[in-house]
Amino acid sequence: MTLPRALRGPILAMARPSRPAAEVQAVREAAAAIRAETRMTSARALGREIAERVTAAMLDDAQNDPAAILPGLAGRDPIAKLAFAQGVGAVDELAERFRDRMLAAFGTFIPPIFQQEVQRRDAARELRATLAERYTRQLRGIGHDTAAMSIK
Repeated sequence: MTLPRALRGPILAMARPSRPAAEVQAVREAAAAIRAETRMTSARALGREIAERVTAAMLDDAQNDPAAILPGLAGRDPIAKLAFAQGVGAVDELAERFRDRMLAAFGTFIPPIFQQEVQRRDAARELRATLAERYTRQLRGIGHDTAAMSIK
């Protein structure tokens, strides 16, 4: 039996690009803070809780004001970093998902504000699931060692 060409030749596959180190560090800091606050031990539960807090911060219009965002970043709040920091912030991903949903649902027509809010919430719900998986993978990469997750 002859193997297919794909199995005989060299394997040429590209790995997924790694997430920025600042994001991984912010996830670790957020996990340590949440672990101390709630006594959660599961990486999946911690990932879900971090994703919930990040999306809640993005959807809170009072926090979307640049004057409110910058003090949170300066205060080293890991949730604010994960939500809004340059190159790390999930707010960019939320904007892309929101734009895609709006174009798919309405095209170039600008819908009423309540429809925009519905689309924004739905995009945030989808993003929350993606972020929970991403943060869980990052937390599993460091294990459950509390010394590794200490806030610096």
